[in-house]
Formats: sequence, structure tokens, C-alpha cells
Amino acid sequence: MTGASGRTSVPISNRHVAIACFGTACAIGLLFAFVGLEIHSFTYDELFTARLLEPVAGTTLLSRIATDVHPPLYLLALALFTQLFGDGDAALRSFSAIAACGAIVVFIAATRSTFSLSARLFGAAMATGSLFWFYQAQNARSYALSLLISAAVMALGLSLLPGRGRSRLLVPGLLALMIAGSFVHFYVMYVCLAVLIVLGLYERRDRLMLSGAVVFLLLATGLYVKLVMEPYSQVSLTNNWYQNNPAWYVGVLKLCVQYSLRDHGLAAFLLCGIAILYSRFAPAPWPVSTVAAASPLHWFQPDRVTAFLLGVPLLVLAGAIVSSTVLAPNFWDRNFLIVSPFIWGLAARLYDAAVEKATPLIRLALTCSLAFIVLSMSSIVTSRLPSGEVRAIYEPFRESAVWIQSLPACQGQTLPVVTTDDPAWYKPGYAAWIYESGYGRYLQGFAQPLLIFSRDLDRARLPFALMAELQRRIDGGGCPVLAWIAHNMTPATIDRIKDKLLAALDRSDAAMRIATRSFDDGSVGYVLYVQR
Repeated sequence: MTGASGRTSVPISNRHVAIACFGTACAIGLLFAFVGLEIHSFTYDELFTARLLEPVAGTTLLSRIATDVHPPLYLLALALFTQLFGDGDAALRSFSAIAACGAIVVFIAATRSTFSLSARLFGAAMATGSLFWFYQAQNARSYALSLLISAAVMALGLSLLPGRGRSRLLVPGLLALMIAGSFVHFYVMYVCLAVLIVLGLYERRDRLMLSGAVVFLLLATGLYVKLVMEPYSQVSLTNNWYQNNPAWYVGVLKLCVQYSLRDHGLAAFLLCGIAILYSRFAPAPWPVSTVAAASPLHWFQPDRVTAFLLGVPLLVLAGAIVSSTVLAPNFWDRNFLIVSPFIWGLAARLYDAAVEKATPLIRLALTCSLAFIVLSMSSIVTSRLPSGEVRAIYEPFRESAVWIQSLPACQGQTLPVVTTDDPAWYKPGYAAWIYESGYGRYLQGFAQPLLIFSRDLDRARLPFALMAELQRRIDGGGCPVLAWIAHNMTPATIDRIKDKLLAALDRSDAAMRIATRSFDDGSVGYVLYVQR
């Protein structure tokens, strides 16, 4: 078609729209992964990471890592990273930002033989717009590195499916990656086992080798647990805050859906499903062979790919239930969503299937609708900005510490920090080692935190010296702070803590003079102090 200027006009196709819009949404997420690394304070889990990396007299990095219940490779890699870039908040989080962005790059680049470019960008945009990826891209924990390895394992697994023109050289690479991933996070090991099982179902000639790999991964991680974790871990291996009942699994799976897809993502999946059904049942306006020839999936066996992408998360879920029952409860959204690259793959698969046999008009309408969805999902990055919406994934350790530093009378004094944790979750002294360092990170030596379990807010359990000091503060002497709680706290719980503390001090008569100052950084923290 020729316009008035004599130039040939090219009609806009769904592919142009998809690449432009999906690519833009993905690029926004990747770019903002490095924005605002220090806007919010560390969470408790991130403070735990920092504590394990912090040199302590009489310990080594390996001995400190051994006190945890996670495999060692993430902390070893992060320790090397800090040698180059320091151990500030931004430095520790930037390692995760690099890994999370790497997971997206691997997904886009390594699955090109399985999904069309438009589909890969759609899956990547769904990923960067999800709350889980958004959080883990700036979370100084092992999840971003786990996503990177999981994405690579998924891509290699897809390449090894029968009929994919695979190279036998991929197998040793996959096994090496699986060994490394299993020592980053145990749920990566679950993912690797699931991939090996699904590949074994399809590839008979490699079943012996794949079975051997399964046995090796189980033995290697089992030996680490037996020889390192059991004798050296300072956290209980059998007693923790996870539960193991149907209601817990249903609740966690609901959280997983929201963290990985949100309502926007569910709407996108629904639109793709409707388009697939319509294309299958509506009469085709031209011969099917013509459509198939134009499709990027003409040579592609979607049943095996879809089964692989669905089967691995289901097997991981089954493994989580078994291990939670046989060993110790461990099923939680952050752990299970290490399978997220398979969800991104399902998104890509759905998109390709939705446009495969659709008419040009339906393709364009669907792509425009999905473009609107992923671009709206990308607005989550505004939470990285100082003026953006604060998500409930942060905790106000820094904000509350800054306020305490504004109290001259508290300099050099003891600050009781209260936790609702069960002391049975830790071996003696370990909880104090974690909490007191965590609360002290932002105090920078201004005062000394002292851990108190909430169950010990009792006259018979509180240390006598601390009781005397708190009574003196209530009477108007010294530092006005009575208790500081910045982790896992609610208004109802802080009220109970206040009542228990005053009852333990036998000073319920002073309740009117005790104020509660709240600090909001997504989650809420509190300081109980005496008004003067």
C-alpha cells in the first residue's frame, strides 16, 4: 500500500507490538533492579546474611556459614563479591540484582529454540513485573542466585528433551550446574531432581545416567547435612516456624500465586487461555496448514515442553511435602518460588500457543491487551523511588535506629530488643548473636542491643540487673527506651508486650506514661519509651 508521499506503509503486526511493549516492560524491570538499593533498610533475613559475613574473633567465614541451615555457596560467592565492592547495604543487594537480571537474560537467550522472541519477552516481562522477582532482585539472600541457576537448568533441560536437536555436550554442563545449584539452596536441588526425573521419563537411553545423577545429588547434600549441618548448625533442624498441614500448604500456594503473577498475571494467563480455546474451536478462515507454516511452533512438540514446564514445579511441590513430613517443615513461598523460571516458561508457552492459530486481528488484540498488562505490572518499579509506594516486604530497622540515636541519654546504654521467636528454634546464645548484631548495624556503636524473648517478659525470667535498669527508666532516669521491636510485629502484639513488660516490672501504674512510637517501612516496627 502506497501513501500520499509515495512511501510504502507497513501495517503494524502483533510481533512489532509484542517486541516493543514486552521488551520495554522487561527493560524497565531490569534497569530499576539497580535503583534505590539503599532506600529501605535491611530486613531481618538480610541482617542475618550480613552477620554471617562479618568477621568475628575466634571464627572463620566457613565456621560462621556452618552455623546456618542453608548450603554454603551463596555466602562464599557473596563474600568474594564484598572483597571487591564492600559490605554496605547497596553492595550486598547489588549482587542479588546482578543475579536476578542474569536469570532474565538467561531465560531470553537460552530458550530461543523453544519459544518465539515475542513469547520470551512476554515471559520475561511477567517475571520482572512480579512481586517475587522485584523483591529478590534487591534482597541480600540466596534466592536471586537460585533463580539464575534454576533458569539455566530449565533452559538446558528443555534443550535435552527428545526431538530438540540436542548436543550431548549439554549433559555434563547440566550436571555440573545442578551440583553447584544444590549447594546454593536446597530447593534448587529439588528443582534439579525434578528435571532429572522428567528427562528420565522421556529419554530411555539416558535413564541410568540420570538416575545416577539423582543418587549423587541426594548423597552429596545428605552428606553435607550429616557432616556439617547436624554438628555445627546453631539453628534447630527439626523445630521451626513452618507448619505441615493442608491449610498451611493452601495458604502458601495462594501467596505463591500472588507473588509470582499478581492479579495482572492471572488476567494475562486467562486471556491466553481464552485465545487458545477460541482458536481451537472457532472455524479457521484459511487452511490450517497455511497457519501452521507461518507459525514459529510448526516444528515444535508442545506437549513435551508443556509437560516439562508443568511437571517440574509439581514434582518440587511433592518433594517439599515429603521432606516437610519426613525431615522438617520447610515449605514457604520464597523457597518454592525458586521454580519461577518454569512459570516464566509457561507464560511464554501460553503466548505462543495463543497466537499460533489465531487470526491476525485476534493476535493483535491479544498482544495489545497483554502489552497493557505487562506495562502496568512494570509500574511496580516506582516502589524503588523515595516517593514510591512502600511494599510490606521491608522492615524499619534503620528508621527506628535513627530515632533512637536522636536520644542523647541512650548513648552507650543497653537497649532491650524483643522477639516473639521461640527460643527452641535456636541453640543457646545464637539468637542473641544474630539479633543484637542486626539491631546494632544501624546504631553504629551508639548503644548496645540486648535480646529478650517475649515469653521471658516475666518477673521470674527477666535478668535482675535489667529489671532494675528499666524501673529506673520508668522513674525518669537514663535512657527512656524500654523495648525495641522492628521485626515481625503487629499492633496487637506490641500492646501485649507492653502489658507483660509493665507487669513483670510491677509498674502497671505507669502505663499512662509509656508511649509507643511506630515506624513504617512497609512493615511496622515499634519503640516503647517513657514520655518525659
